[in-house]
Amino acid sequence: MNFQYRETPTGKAFHESDAFIKAIVGPYASGKSTAVAQDILIYALAQPPAPDGVRYSRWGVIRGSYPALVSTTRNTLLEVLPNGPGIGGITMGSAPLHGTLRFGLPDKTAVQLELTLVSVANEADTTKIRSSNWTGVWINEATEVEFAVLREVAGRVGRYPSAHMMSEGGGFAGILMDFNQPPAGHWLHGLLTNPVLELGNTRVTVDMFKQPPAAFKIERDGKIDYEVNPEAENLENLRGGLDYYTNQIALALAEGRRDVVENNFCLLDVPVKAGKAVFPQFDSELHVAKNRLEPEARRPVVVGYDTSGINPAAVVLQMVQGKWRVLDEIIGEDTGLEAFMESALIPLMRQRYRECEVTISVDPADAKDAYTGLTPSTHLRRAGFRIFRPPTNKPAIRIRAVEKLLNLHQGGLLISPDCKILIQALNGDYHYRKLKMTGTLDVVHADKPEKNDASHIADALQYAALYIQREFADKTGQPDPKQEAFRRRYSEHAALRARIM
Repeated sequence: MNFQYRETPTGKAFHESDAFIKAIVGPYASGKSTAVAQDILIYALAQPPAPDGVRYSRWGVIRGSYPALVSTTRNTLLEVLPNGPGIGGITMGSAPLHGTLRFGLPDKTAVQLELTLVSVANEADTTKIRSSNWTGVWINEATEVEFAVLREVAGRVGRYPSAHMMSEGGGFAGILMDFNQPPAGHWLHGLLTNPVLELGNTRVTVDMFKQPPAAFKIERDGKIDYEVNPEAENLENLRGGLDYYTNQIALALAEGRRDVVENNFCLLDVPVKAGKAVFPQFDSELHVAKNRLEPEARRPVVVGYDTSGINPAAVVLQMVQGKWRVLDEIIGEDTGLEAFMESALIPLMRQRYRECEVTISVDPADAKDAYTGLTPSTHLRRAGFRIFRPPTNKPAIRIRAVEKLLNLHQGGLLISPDCKILIQALNGDYHYRKLKMTGTLDVVHADKPEKNDASHIADALQYAALYIQREFADKTGQPDPKQEAFRRRYSEHAALRARIM
């Protein structure tokens, strides 16, 4: 059964261009790949016949990863291109994949379309295609490849069919690309505003065709919401039409991926995180204050302090009006523990919180400083601070403690907007890394958060949350008596201070 192609307005404009390089960009599921596959067929049909009556063309099809090339790109070609007994197909089980399609036309000529599907992501991979002679190239999901790939394929096109095969010109030669909204800094990003490329000594203008967004970001009553676009393209080919995008947006928001919604569906220029957010419950509209938060005198303060490695970090929280407010963050880069405490943490506490009782919840490892031989808790006790050392450092328990704060309206979390690194961490910089897997599995992520620049401040918040939530138990599951005694003493002291105040 042959595919019934329905061109979109953007697809129509794309087909009408014969630029050497042309690209179509748009939201997920907008029919971009189908349009490009159809374009390959159009050029194969329009190729001038050779003296033997055959319209010869040979296309390279490139994608950044082999699994996606097999499972997605190949399937799109098989769906769009003619199929049936005697026409041919695309091989499986080898790399690269090859295919030859041959079929007759009413004018008594025949079309012979050769396809080579190869995964090329970076400059090192371009060795796979340096002996290729192609009519044209399709770079599918071009955001997955480096600019060096485009530079290399530009020299591979227009080389087939050769002049001695043809009695007249060889027809179209060029490069087709499709992609979603590229991230800032990607080589494709600049093409959206200035579609000119430097290829060797030649300046090439790219015909860029941008589809309408699938959704719009709107603000209602001070809250951010998303509204699907009834003018989005390809709706008639999506099961559910507009509901398809409504459901996809809801799923992304349930995982805390506003970045995905705004980039992939709204086509906004926002960075997309590289993994699965650890705290999908985080909502900047709910958990970030509109204005800078200041400490209140004589109210207890809790500090979460991550002391691991050479990037110590601390966050300062205070309960005010039913919310744990994050008032300050400190992050040291390539800084020793003693230098961090003496130059940053202790001065901050004495300047901003001198009238507050301070409890510092430290990293349970409490590792000794290599130079002084003192643990952070010892050093801080000598400076006059109350120390809490959580009895566990299990990531699952620490993460759950923060999740509880994020899920609460009363007793929950409110972050000062100047705590930018913590906000970025909660917004997805602190994430589970996507694992490189092949086969029939869906996307797989690591079971522990990735250690990166965002993990230190996120760990500090977790230690504060462990104190706030009192997530401690001995091996029998019963509360630790020492920690319970600490909690009672602190609660009694807090109650006394409340009566005095």
